[in-house]
Amino acid sequence: MNANADPRAESRPRGVALQAALLVVIALLALPAGAYLGGWLAEARQPPAVQTVDNSAWLEPAHARVVLFTSSTCPHCQRTLEFLDRRGVRYANHVIDQSDAALAQYLALGVEAVPVVLVGDRRIIGFHEQILADALRREGL
Repeated sequence: MNANADPRAESRPRGVALQAALLVVIALLALPAGAYLGGWLAEARQPPAVQTVDNSAWLEPAHARVVLFTSSTCPHCQRTLEFLDRRGVRYANHVIDQSDAALAQYLALGVEAVPVVLVGDRRIIGFHEQILADALRREGL
């Protein structure tokens, strides 16, 4: 060993390797947390399943107490229609991929999912059986 050499110089490579290993471990532990937070943030950006709004502009022209915006290829839309049919609920259905007018009305709602069910002052986005049943019950349907 050189008399002028720093005695700590030999331990530096081990210290750097230890720091690198520690960073890798921290990164690996952070991945699941990041995935969880990413999912949580994505959910936070989603509109609530039910919103309280003034639906009179949609319900009155349709002469219906329930108005739907659906797509012909949407399985959740089909489940919503089947649910309403089983309960004997009359509704006006606007199929957005088969009518330009229905699509324009849907876009005016400012939502990005189907089905959209308008019942009284409730706007229900997606098929949520219990929420829909509660909204229908509130309207006496």
